[in-house]
Amino acid sequence: LAGLGCEYYSLWKSSRLIPQILRAVEGIVFFKHHANVFEGFAAESAALLSCSHSKLWLVDHFRQSMWTCERGAGDVSQTKTLALPGSNTPSDLVGAGFAASACVSRQVVNIRKGASCDPRFSRDADAFSDGSVANSLCVPICQRGKEQVRAVLQAMDCKHDPHLFPPQVHVRILRLLGRVSMEVIDVCEATTAKAANDKRKDALLQLFSEQVPCSSPAQLLQALEQGLQALFHARMSSLHLVAGAGGPLVLVLVDHGSLSHHGLRVTRIQREGLRGLVGHAAKRLNHASWPALQLRETPHDPSIDLPAHDDTILHTVPICEGISSSSSCVAVCQFVCTERERTAIADDGTFHQENHLHFGLLNMLLTFVRKHLPLFETERV
Repeated sequence: LAGLGCEYYSLWKSSRLIPQILRAVEGIVFFKHHANVFEGFAAESAALLSCSHSKLWLVDHFRQSMWTCERGAGDVSQTKTLALPGSNTPSDLVGAGFAASACVSRQVVNIRKGASCDPRFSRDADAFSDGSVANSLCVPICQRGKEQVRAVLQAMDCKHDPHLFPPQVHVRILRLLGRVSMEVIDVCEATTAKAANDKRKDALLQLFSEQVPCSSPAQLLQALEQGLQALFHARMSSLHLVAGAGGPLVLVLVDHGSLSHHGLRVTRIQREGLRGLVGHAAKRLNHASWPALQLRETPHDPSIDLPAHDDTILHTVPICEGISSSSSCVAVCQFVCTERERTAIADDGTFHQENHLHFGLLNMLLTFVRKHLPLFETERV
């Protein structure tokens, strides 16, 4: 009877909150900037759950971190970042934060009392300015049809109803508002990305109009360099030719200090074997993007691959003969971009490895390069 009574009370309380939930959803839907979505979720969920504070954490699996926007000193919006633990083991979760623990476990984390004494407690992520917090509820939100966690919703210092355990109503409200907020954030991101990609398309068309016809290897290399700079603000780039299956890598670059009767001279540097990230891409036919701080964990070879500094990402993309699974790699393009800042969702101009629109434009540029690779064979360089 006690269990049935608890379930009945849960349904009754949920129905009583429906008008407030609808007003909260309506308020979030009409936000046009992602920062407003974070603040709107925090305000609406805190009011519905009768809690002191709530947060919407977005998960960045590429950088193994989580981040959120919240109002800081001087009523200025600021970004807070939280590193994800390496695993779900108790030792890795010590001090990781309740939101990060919910992310790696993909389960609701409900600390009903004594939250600041829990070993997973993080003062930076879970506490208020005075370092205190009584309870915390974290709900992970997965991508539809996938097991990967996309966001974590956190409510702190909720006024729990003693007749309601576990807090099904709070979890349902957080999930509803969280999914609505993620949809609005997606719309904000798509809107800004469309404007940025329209500019990229115009830049690419301008490049093709200036470089066609392409009559020399030097002109082709310059077109690749200018294209990557115009599209993604690339700091540096390189092109390696693959001399047959398992053959050597040949770095081709423009020698700006040497001229021939055809114009700028192109230098070839041959490296035996498929080594480094370039060789790995040629063998596996897979693109790779690695932040500079993680290059130690990769087959990066300084004698072949481009150097990358602390605030950059090294992108390595194979260029294949066709789109079938039996296609062979004929060249590898490598370029370095500034690492995307997580202070905004908007397109910041650099290449993002998870953006299919970016890959579409990059493929157009690399297709232009592939169709002109015979220039390296027909002309003496």
